[in-house]
Amino acid sequence: MQLWENLRPGEKLEDRKTAQWIDIGFQGKDPSTDFRGAGILGLKQLLAITSRKYQFHSRAIEIYDGSTQTEHWFFFACAGLNITQKLLVTLNEDCDEKLTLLLMNTDFKKVKMFEIFTALYFQCFVRFSQRW
Repeated sequence: MQLWENLRPGEKLEDRKTAQWIDIGFQGKDPSTDFRGAGILGLKQLLAITSRKYQFHSRAIEIYDGSTQTEHWFFFACAGLNITQKLLVTLNEDCDEKLTLLLMNTDFKKVKMFEIFTALYFQCFVRFSQRW
């Protein structure tokens, strides 16, 4: 429900299962079916980039708006979930090298791991959108 509010502020969601979910990039009436590979982390990342509390909000909303345009259309929420899943698989396959590249200049006393992973996630989302 929070993701809906982040992307469609002020627009009432008719029901928990409704075709309106397709409008924000899920594949059908029940968004829970799209979380297979990304799980709750996928939802948390979508919430983080679309929330006004985080630095990514403005750019994420631009990407979302672009995803709804005919010439640039794609399933926004599903794209985000797939990026989460792909990052998890990639880091699991070759964790040492990729994690080292990601975290080389990070001060862990100031930054939480979720924030680091979400920053990487968001950069992948931006690149996906640009290429799309």
